[in-house]
Amino acid sequence: MNISKEKISKWLVSEHLEKMKNLSLEEISTLYVGIYSNRPTSWQVVMSRNPNVTLEQAISMENSENLVRIPGMRRSKFIMNKSLACKVFNTFKMDHSKHEWRLKEGNVSLEEYKKQISDIISYTQDEGKSLDNIRKELDIAKESIRSIVNFATYTGDLLRVPTENIWSNRWVYKSTPDNFLNIDINIEETKRELADRYLYQYGPITIKDLSWWMNIGQKEAYSILKNIDSKNVGNDFWIHVNKYEDFENFKNNNRNQDEYKFLPPWDPILMGYSPNSLQRESIGLDNINGYDKSGNGLPIIMFGNKAIATWKIRKNGEQRVFEVDLTKLKNTEQSGLNIAISNWCEKLGVEYFK
Repeated sequence: MNISKEKISKWLVSEHLEKMKNLSLEEISTLYVGIYSNRPTSWQVVMSRNPNVTLEQAISMENSENLVRIPGMRRSKFIMNKSLACKVFNTFKMDHSKHEWRLKEGNVSLEEYKKQISDIISYTQDEGKSLDNIRKELDIAKESIRSIVNFATYTGDLLRVPTENIWSNRWVYKSTPDNFLNIDINIEETKRELADRYLYQYGPITIKDLSWWMNIGQKEAYSILKNIDSKNVGNDFWIHVNKYEDFENFKNNNRNQDEYKFLPPWDPILMGYSPNSLQRESIGLDNINGYDKSGNGLPIIMFGNKAIATWKIRKNGEQRVFEVDLTKLKNTEQSGLNIAISNWCEKLGVEYFK
């Protein structure tokens, strides 16, 4: 089967963008297993795909009781459906001892944590509380509270809850519902389920991609791929059997090649494939320096099936201002760009100074 960069890039646009244009945040998150919960990624992911969703609707979707925020694959923080979150957390959770360094940052021992966490859980039972509220109510040292709460989110005692500031990653914290995370599951069976979901939405993928996404060894990744509904399509690429015929018959047409899409930081397209992968290369992410030094995906503009620029929104006084790096753009890619940016900024409620 022909697996050219051109075919891969257009397939990615079709699977990740075109097919999601009418979906809700919960539906998108479920397809991806989860999306990064950092704001504004959590609500911009749905707005970048569904043109009919307003900012207010996107925020409302994010506040759904069916969605929770947990540490998931690679211990990154994801927003996902509760039933999936339960499986993901219990599959990738680590023993308390592996997180003790988080407590040490605040000069807190594991014994001290165990004494304090029950009171914190009780205090946050009914609604989310800020760090400051927890600290004052329970008389916890200022230098210790952040470490305690951070540790609690990684061990499953507390969940992160968003604040009213849609641009901020400052959270409030709520106790985890009883019997939500601490359940018995078959780890190997759950890994196969998650890999199957990943393959279905992200495929075609390589063993290295699955290994990176799940944070498991390549030998284990290969074993899992051989035991789920996968099909090898050559060049070490695998695809879900239910997508095989679609991919085989997929045409490199010019559909939506003059359309602009604005993807947020940590978008699933950016963070779903391993570094140096053909998928990243096919849409030109390296050409525009689409990642920071830590490997975090930056906000990008897609023109058709190519990444053409990075963008950001910065605070300027009381306003938020859209900025874009146009240095790597061709003239053909700039045609209509200002209109697209203006429309995007209007949806986000930010300013754009040309």
